[in-house]
Amino acid sequence: VRVADSVGAGDSFGGAFLAWWLDHGRGVADLADHHAVVEAVDAAQEVAAFTVQQVGAEPPRRDQLSERWQRA
Repeated sequence: VRVADSVGAGDSFGGAFLAWWLDHGRGVADLADHHAVVEAVDAAQEVAAFTVQQVGAEPPRRDQLSERWQRA
């Protein structure tokens, strides 16, 4: 990933993790499910990587992301 601006990387990662988690019907008890956590982290890193490739903290729209972001 070519980084243009790191502003917003952490916020976009955290927000994306939570968005994916809730979109897929996950709850607190599911944090023990390693596979689910890895999927959420993978999705969140995709958003953070997209965000840092642009100047300014501008996260992607859902339609700019991969199929992993399709609602469950």
